[in-house]
Amino acid sequence: MKPMLAKNLKGQDVSGWFMSEKFDGVRALWDGKVLRSRNGRKFNPPKWWTADLPDVPLDGELWIAHGEFQLIASTVRKRYESKHWPKVKYVVFDAPEFPASYKSRLEFLVGLHLGGVVLVPSQHVCEDVAHARNFCEGVCSVGGEGIILRHPEALYQEGRSDAMLKLKPFDTDEAKVVGHDGRAILCRWNRQEFKIGSGVPHDDLPYIGSRITFKYMGLTNHGIPRHAALVAERDYE
Repeated sequence: MKPMLAKNLKGQDVSGWFMSEKFDGVRALWDGKVLRSRNGRKFNPPKWWTADLPDVPLDGELWIAHGEFQLIASTVRKRYESKHWPKVKYVVFDAPEFPASYKSRLEFLVGLHLGGVVLVPSQHVCEDVAHARNFCEGVCSVGGEGIILRHPEALYQEGRSDAMLKLKPFDTDEAKVVGHDGRAILCRWNRQEFKIGSGVPHDDLPYIGSRITFKYMGLTNHGIPRHAALVAERDYE
């Protein structure tokens, strides 16, 4: 099972689409028995945590709280049971194998009466792009990462979809670590190399060859990410 992934909102007509907060957690797919990352890595939640999950596939985000991405990432990558699992919620936003529109899949999720570790995010009907941007500002003002918009009549599909769009106040992407320069890391991205010093833990630099997620605010005239900062090493996938 591979997840449906969002493209960026760039002025598309999103009137009538559903929009909800984009939670800053770790993507997780439940196949009815096992919880895995979007790349297929098996997570190891305690048995009590998965006890109330249904025997149908779910798609969502493992999340603790706003601003706690590093904590959730470190919690789920451990091979043993972390003491932080009681804080973890499964923000479920889709049912990949329910063959119906997104609107119907949401109704299906609500009807499952999921257990205490599960949250189904509130959905709002979007009027237009301006409404989406205002909603995004409100979400970010309380610590959120951004928003996701979904076409209410779209079927679930694997990979990037025009029926699922994201809007954030900054851009994010993945890069490969190719070197260290003191307390900064040298990254390769889109055939460009650049340094990231912001957000890098001084006592635990991502290892050379690893992949990271970074955020930035547009590009320079030379195509280099501006104000790049490390979000996380992708060792939880």
